[in-house]
Amino acid sequence: MNHLAHLYLAKNNKDLLIGNFIADAVKGRQIETFSKGIQKGIVMHRAIDTFTDSHDVVKKSIIKFRPQLHKYAGIAVDVVYDHFLAKNWSDYHHEPLQDYAAQMYDLLNENSKILPLNSQRFLFYMTSRNMLFYYQELAHLQMVFNGMSKRSKFTSGLEKSVEILESNYLEIEAEFKEFFESLCEYISNEYPANLE
Repeated sequence: MNHLAHLYLAKNNKDLLIGNFIADAVKGRQIETFSKGIQKGIVMHRAIDTFTDSHDVVKKSIIKFRPQLHKYAGIAVDVVYDHFLAKNWSDYHHEPLQDYAAQMYDLLNENSKILPLNSQRFLFYMTSRNMLFYYQELAHLQMVFNGMSKRSKFTSGLEKSVEILESNYLEIEAEFKEFFESLCEYISNEYPANLE
């Protein structure tokens, strides 16, 4: 799962939201420099990733991308699943996505001083392009994948992701919905006290 899903799963818990957002930028013992609440968010992010990577339904989606994207197929599926969360947002949240995205940008920017430098830079990029909202549009998704492909040290094929998605759209959307239900149930069981 990508940024929108991680934030959504943290609900309204500020520390969990921040921890989920910065987790990929926090390496090794750097986690100890953050508050206990933010540490929980970082650990939660990693638990979501582990659950996602090991799920049989996600593996079905990855198989569709693997012939062209090889080891980058899982990365493509993470972003594609955020697309489907954004597209079907009203099925999962009572607030309009535009309003929710604005709240997330505000919360993260208000706490930007405690974010790792890489997370600060990405937050500026994400906010300026309203990424959380525009994940629902395939044209925006193509721009995201183009950027990821250019930044990759090796040939990734990520720029082909939208084309692959369009060829398997309804099937991957069904896989997302099946998986996301399992993921939400897993998080509600594992982190009930943190999501009040």
